[in-house]
Formats: sequence, structure tokens, C-alpha cells
Amino acid sequence: MLLKNLFFTKGFYRVFYAGFTKKVVFLQKQKPYNLISFMELFNEWSGLVITTLSLMGGAFVFFRHDRKLKKQECLLNEYQIGKNQQEIDLQRQANVICQKSQLSGGYAIIRFINTGLVEARNIRIEIINKDSLKGVGFLQEWGPYEQIDSHNGVREERLELHEGSPEELQILIVWDDDFGKNRGNSQTLQL
Repeated sequence: MLLKNLFFTKGFYRVFYAGFTKKVVFLQKQKPYNLISFMELFNEWSGLVITTLSLMGGAFVFFRHDRKLKKQECLLNEYQIGKNQQEIDLQRQANVICQKSQLSGGYAIIRFINTGLVEARNIRIEIINKDSLKGVGFLQEWGPYEQIDSHNGVREERLELHEGSPEELQILIVWDDDFGKNRGNSQTLQL
């Protein structure tokens, strides 16, 4: 059925003529535009405005929070990369230390121990306070050693201690490993 929708305002009523029946349908009384109150306008638009504002606020909070999370994730990634690099560096390092053991008869054994994870090469021993070591006898020259194996590899040297020997021995140990050359540490041993 072909409907012919004509709309016009007659007085304060909207009138529709529908189809061929010429039937008049009165819908609602329409107020003039200057009489529409603020409350009616608010009732019509409040839902849309509140929904729009809540969507915009939610989007703002989401993007702000997402930016903070990405910044934290970036910091955590940098920390993890640094930690992994430190672990890799530790796996490439030797660590040579010395310990003293007392023997009977005035002798002492000085042990050079590699506690690192790789072998130490070209180990050089320098006694820093050699001039003040009167009363200490070195049975042979200490080092250089070609290598000390990893995981508690040991080299031993002997000392002869006499009356009036000093109380401490200062040693500088220098070695090469996979991490670098001429790495070292200084230790003081109590005699």
C-alpha cells in the first residue's frame, strides 16, 4: 500500500494524513518552542551527555594508565637487560683470592684460589710490603703462573716465618680472563 505521509502543523496539534483512507490522526499537543522549559531539554539530552562524558573520561583514564604501564614496563625491561648482562659478565670472570694456612715448625702455606667460573691466565703475584718483611723467608719466587683452573683451582706457595716477623703480608694479584686483561685484587693476610 502506497502511503503518502504529509506532515503539517495545524494549531497546536500535529496531523498526519496516511494513505488513501484520509484518516486524521491526532498525536500530541505541541508547545511552541519558546515555551520549552530547561527541565524538558535536560531530560531529553542528559542521558546522551552523561554517556558521552563517561566514555571520554574512561578513555582518558585508560590511555593515562596505559602510558604509566608502558613506562614501568620499559624500566623493568632495562633492569632485566642490565641484570642479564651482569650475569653474563660474572660467567666470564675469574676471581683469584689468597688464603693462609699455618703449619707447624714456623712454616705457612699461602694458597691462591680461583673462585670464578672461568680459568685465570697469566697470574702475576706482587708482594707490596716486601721491603718490610724481615724475618719472613720466601722459599721460591711466587708466580707468574700460566693458569689457575676455574671452580676452586689452587696454587700453593710456602713461607718460612722467623722470630720478629711482621704481622701482615700485603699481596697484589693480577690476572687475565675472558672478561678482560690485567684484572686484579689486593689482599692483606695476617701472618
